[in-house]
Amino acid sequence: MVRCVTDFGRVHAKRLIQNWILHLAVTMMMPDIPVTTRIIGTDPFRPNTAGMQVFTPVGDAARTCLEDLAALYVYGLKQPWPFFPETGLLLARSLAEDLYELEDNAVTRAMKKARPGWFNVHSGTGEKTDRYAAVWLAGQPDPFDTPAHLLASGIVVHALSVFKPLLAHLETRS
Repeated sequence: MVRCVTDFGRVHAKRLIQNWILHLAVTMMMPDIPVTTRIIGTDPFRPNTAGMQVFTPVGDAARTCLEDLAALYVYGLKQPWPFFPETGLLLARSLAEDLYELEDNAVTRAMKKARPGWFNVHSGTGEKTDRYAAVWLAGQPDPFDTPAHLLASGIVVHALSVFKPLLAHLETRS
């Protein structure tokens, strides 16, 4: 079965997460049928062009993935947790290139690639400017000051817990 989603906007991290959850749910509702989800919208890598992000069949892993996401959601209801979708997706994509190794060089490269999602100094935008981030950051150093701060913040761990399984089943097509 192929599930198609169209959107006029950029296929950003929040849309990917929303459609990933729906992809997992549909997979669980039809366990004997391979489910593919195609998300058509503005290409996240090439502005002003159409692109397609495709979630490939997950199979039996759908239940575990959905249970893990539900557990993170419940955890987030009890206490603030450092999850920032755009920054997290940029971190996870970069770390995927290094097979998710959390060595200093890999984390430094990931920080460089994710920094614009966290805070763009030219436009003054980014997830750092969000009110939730301000509450979460109160009294803490900026996680993007050093690789050690980033790792200690929990942002990387939570980004990978959400995006590693998602990226394992995501393909980008033109």
